[in-house]
Amino acid sequence: GGGDGGGDCGVSSFMLGDLVYVVPVVKSGVVKRKVYLPEGAWIHLWTGEQVAGPHNIGKTIEVLAPLGEPPVFIRDCEIMHQFVAILKQKRIINTYKMKKSSTTGNKSSLFSSFRKKS
Repeated sequence: GGGDGGGDCGVSSFMLGDLVYVVPVVKSGVVKRKVYLPEGAWIHLWTGEQVAGPHNIGKTIEVLAPLGEPPVFIRDCEIMHQFVAILKQKRIINTYKMKKSSTTGNKSSLFSSFRKKS
């Protein structure tokens, strides 16, 4: 017979090489999640924030994990900075969260660009 299917059974964080660390979020409705960061300096991919410095020997942090943005961390090193720059250019990731919400100015310029089309 089959074993008993536990809740988060079998789904855990994993490394892609040495440079990328992914934490799958399995349950829907999970907004925050505790994440164990392995040794070393890490940057949160979606926000660009350094979540662990070079002296990190492994620690647990709590991060936001909205739908479609599972916690992904990248090594704080030159090659990964270049990689992120490319992703931003291609608009695969956008770091709108880093800027403080000054949406009023953005909206007016957005609407004016629509008006120009008519």
